[in-house]
Amino acid sequence: MGHLDVSEYDLHALVDGQLTGERRHEVMAHLAARPDAAARVAIFTDQRAALAALRESLPDAGTASPLAELGETLGRVVQRQRRVRRAITVAGAAALAVTAWLTPPSRTSRQTSA
Repeated sequence: MGHLDVSEYDLHALVDGQLTGERRHEVMAHLAARPDAAARVAIFTDQRAALAALRESLPDAGTASPLAELGETLGRVVQRQRRVRRAITVAGAAALAVTAWLTPPSRTSRQTSA
């Protein structure tokens, strides 16, 4: 197989470190003879480095993302609001019960007409 049979796949495989032995030498010879292909490999290498840098800048999969943290915080706030509403409802019901218990019954007298 001569270096004229080098495909785009071979160029990407070279950049990804997937070529070994004789095929790697054939692709390297192709690049030495074809500056345009060598320039494409340089671009692919730069893209690979840029993607690796981007991957390093992202949070690890094991750590929570900012959106997940925001969702957890929002969930805690909603739970706290529910507890406060329940407490207000219970306090209001207790106040009504105490008021009803402490208020003497009203005395309405019915007068019967004779």
